[in-house]
Amino acid sequence: MRTGKTGAERTQRYREILNGDPEKREEVLRKRRERYKEKKRKGELTTFRVNSLPPSQIKKLRESWRKAQLKYKTQKKKLNAVMNLTPPSPEMSFNNEMEIQPDPLPLQCSTPKNHTAAQNQESPSVSPLPSPSRAEIEKLKIKLRRQKNENKVLMRKLSEEKRKATNYKKLSQRQKIKKPRDEKHHLPRGKSAKNEKKNQVESFLLLDENSILLPGKKDTIGRKEKKQRRVLTSSLKDLHQAYMQKCAREHRLSYRQFTRYRPFYVTEAKPSDRNTCACYQHENMCLLVDSLAKRGLIKTKSLSALLSTIVCNLESERCMYRMCTQCCFDEVQLSDHNPIDTATW
Repeated sequence: MRTGKTGAERTQRYREILNGDPEKREEVLRKRRERYKEKKRKGELTTFRVNSLPPSQIKKLRESWRKAQLKYKTQKKKLNAVMNLTPPSPEMSFNNEMEIQPDPLPLQCSTPKNHTAAQNQESPSVSPLPSPSRAEIEKLKIKLRRQKNENKVLMRKLSEEKRKATNYKKLSQRQKIKKPRDEKHHLPRGKSAKNEKKNQVESFLLLDENSILLPGKKDTIGRKEKKQRRVLTSSLKDLHQAYMQKCAREHRLSYRQFTRYRPFYVTEAKPSDRNTCACYQHENMCLLVDSLAKRGLIKTKSLSALLSTIVCNLESERCMYRMCTQCCFDEVQLSDHNPIDTATW
């Protein structure tokens, strides 16, 4: 059993005491006005004016207010219908009917038998239905609220299933309309471009001017698929520069990608790949250039790059035989050269 007062009862009691003392009430109102003015001066009060908004937003705002008001009224009607579950008493309804519709019998009845029978007829005695208690009304409210929540969940699931059905229908229609394409169009755009670049690099490295096919029976490589080895005629860096000059713009790629796209059976030359002795003069020149590059006297190890610094044109026979009047006296420039220092190779 609840013994104390509720919050509403205490508030009502406080207001009665405050209204009973005019001086105290005026003091409370004065403090309230001062607090309001202080908040207004600090700018803590947020005033909202509908007329300050544009017409389109005013229209949407009022439409949302109308919907909220209609929803509130419908909920209130439903709650009142649940609260007014007590039917009217049969005796009250019977008495009201008797008052509204009096007996239309004449004052002087021509048939006394019927009149006596109507007088002898007893009024029906109906016991009134018991009115529901407060606990039963609360239970009904809880049931109604629970039913509403269940209905919301079911509606949400139904909308989700409808959305899935529409998506599935669109997908099936799209698959029916879909036309057969070529095999290359099934690849994504990035993969197709990657494959094109890889094919271009492979075709470039398989040219006879860039790699030489080894004729030996043992010169094969590969585990699952045996391939005849090919040996590069130049370094990968030189071949990359030549590829970048010859290829189209959309097929250009970095040196790292160029080495990745190199076929596994195209390798660099090894000393064991040569069955006959190598040319002494050319090998001696390569070793000399490598030694100078290691000491930092020249910047490159490539013979073609080194020759391009002392001749006008690498493809000109006069320049290569030192018969050109412009470059016949040019020499390789060594950085920080010490004549006393000697290099061995």
